[in-house]
Amino acid sequence: KIKAHKVQQAEQLLGDKYEEDNNKKKQIQKQLDALPPSGISYSEYAFLQKAKEDRGKVLNLLFISFGAPRFLPYMLVFNADMLPAPMQPPRGSAAESIWEQTSRERRAQIVSTLLSIEKEARQAAT
Repeated sequence: KIKAHKVQQAEQLLGDKYEEDNNKKKQIQKQLDALPPSGISYSEYAFLQKAKEDRGKVLNLLFISFGAPRFLPYMLVFNADMLPAPMQPPRGSAAESIWEQTSRERRAQIVSTLLSIEKEARQAAT
């Protein structure tokens, strides 16, 4: 009879403890629900990643401009992805505007002129 009484007391204590725990969990959940959402959204994450890439590109441009300034124009002409996002040409436009066409033609002329100057300089040196 004593053991049965102790078992009942233990069951009662466990039940009370279980109710207390549930009440504490509910209070904690209410407090968490009252807090503003934490963390960042995917659009914020994508923005931060793009900013990180752009900083790396700017540092690469600075390094190249000081370390190998002769190659900088060629790198910009042949690798437009080297520029940070705000300086890159727009993508996905099907039709080329008159300004884009003129710019492309001028770049082609500049590259051909630079190549011919280098070729003449090499021939003069030999």
